[in-house]
Amino acid sequence: MPVAPPLAASDSLTGAFAGQRAREQRLETCMRDADKLLIADRRRARALAASRRSAAMSKANRRAAARDTACRRRHGRIPGRVDALRASSAGRGSVRLSFRSVGSNNTHAPAARGYLIKQSTRPIRTKLDFARAFALCGGLCSFEIDEVGASLTLNVTGLQPQRRYHYAIAARDNVVSALRGPSSRTISAVAG
Repeated sequence: MPVAPPLAASDSLTGAFAGQRAREQRLETCMRDADKLLIADRRRARALAASRRSAAMSKANRRAAARDTACRRRHGRIPGRVDALRASSAGRGSVRLSFRSVGSNNTHAPAARGYLIKQSTRPIRTKLDFARAFALCGGLCSFEIDEVGASLTLNVTGLQPQRRYHYAIAARDNVVSALRGPSSRTISAVAG
């Protein structure tokens, strides 16, 4: 019986992107179906007497939010954790961040292309600290990469010279679910 040749790296990456596109289509269908149910719930709520309408609308909105969350969890994937984060001074008022890309499905290809990079003048120790820290790139720094483990850099400029800044990063799923992976450890650097 003949044995199939092993998949080349490009073949496995093509398969990973095909799987990602299929997940994205399933997620969009799930969200569209959830929207149809919300419209039906709101129609029923509008038909009720005014005294009961507000409670029915609130219930419809809560059910819609729960359906959206269920769709994202069912069809999205949790990216891996960024673990090779480095920061260094890169000239007056700037810091250079470098890290390695992670998989958009834990450690599996394709690589996550979007990253939530947080900056703070205080250490980022807890989830609340991470949530409160300033998000660079308007909340989503994007990189055109395909391979897990690719080296990425970001130059942060416009900082106060000689001030220490703290950074933490979390990858986002490439699919429209935008699920976020665990945040990296916090690192810091003094702006030049």
